Amino acid sequence: MDRSSRSTRAATSAGNSLGAAACSGLTCTWVQGSSFVAMKIGMTVPQQDTLEATLAGFDQGEGLGVHSLWISRPVGGFDALMVLALAAGRTETARLGTAVVPTFPSHPLVTARAVQTAAAAAPGRIVLGVGAGHRTWVEPEYGQRFDRPVRQVTDWIGTVRRLLDGEALTATDNAFGLTVAATDITVATPIVPAAKGPKMLAAGGRVADGFGSPGRFLKQDGA
Repeated sequence: MDRSSRSTRAATSAGNSLGAAACSGLTCTWVQGSSFVAMKIGMTVPQQDTLEATLAGFDQGEGLGVHSLWISRPVGGFDALMVLALAAGRTETARLGTAVVPTFPSHPLVTARAVQTAAAAAPGRIVLGVGAGHRTWVEPEYGQRFDRPVRQVTDWIGTVRRLLDGEALTATDNAFGLTVAATDITVATPIVPAAKGPKMLAAGGRVADGFGSPGRFLKQDGA
């Protein structure tokens, strides 16, 4: 069975009472009643023991023709945004995303500069997937209180977005006390929070460019 047939069978089997998907190769259309929604297929690139082996996963994904390639930031693993900056030179068309950068231990200014670097390496192809992380490793490993995660993620996204837009920040106008001068450099990178609960989903709709849930990331413009 060729790749196109396997994709078609897998997607068709995903149909339920809400609708069904029909695929040709790596392009799918979700059919719900008389409505049609185009879907694009992405894949997760798992981190390997070595950086070269990890980057080889991006080579494979690009070769398969998938729309987007996502990498996580596991405890003790490589930095996801640095990996994407390196993967940019080995890919040409795939969107490159993080799944996900944890917001509690990731300083907004440091993250914004890392996104700026990755976006310069892959213009128009970086997607910043973010999430609160988990209390069980945020508190012991980073020594931070895992408190009010929805508010923290919302404040973090808003601050990083302002930094990527080149805005000036003062210590009193953001939740992190940052004072940063304005810059002419702007980065139009979508920020997509991982979300399962209704509060985080609502937060994603208010301040972000879409939302993610286990196994899928959705952007508001469908890209």
